[in-house]
Amino acid sequence: MLEGHFIHPSDYAEAQSKEPERDTVMVYCPSCGDRVDFKVSHPNQKGSYHQAINLLPEIATSMTWNKMDIVCKKCCLVLAVEPVIQDRARVELKVKIDCEGMQPGMESWYENFSDEGNDYDQ
Repeated sequence: MLEGHFIHPSDYAEAQSKEPERDTVMVYCPSCGDRVDFKVSHPNQKGSYHQAINLLPEIATSMTWNKMDIVCKKCCLVLAVEPVIQDRARVELKVKIDCEGMQPGMESWYENFSDEGNDYDQ
C-alpha cells in the first residue's frame, strides 16, 4: 500500500548531491531583435527566468556564464553581455555583437548599428 512513497537510500544521496538548475536570462539580439536565452550560474540559482532589464543586483554582480552560449540563432552572431549598474536596486544588461574575431573597424560599425535603430542609410 505504501509502495512508491519511500525513497531508496542510494536515490536520496544522488538527489542531495545534485547541483541546482542554472537560471536563464533573456536578452534580445541588437541586430535582428530576436530573443536569445542563455544559462547563468550564481549562488542563489533555482532554475528561474530573468529579463535583461531590472535584473536583481545580487544576481547581476555574481552571475557567470559561458560566452559562447549567447548566440543569436537567427543571425548566427555571438553576443557580448555586460552588466550596467544603474543604481543600488537596478541593473541592466548591455548587449552588443561580439566582434572579437572580426577585422579591426567592424566593432564601431556594429555599435553604431545597434544604437541608431538598424538604419543603414545614416
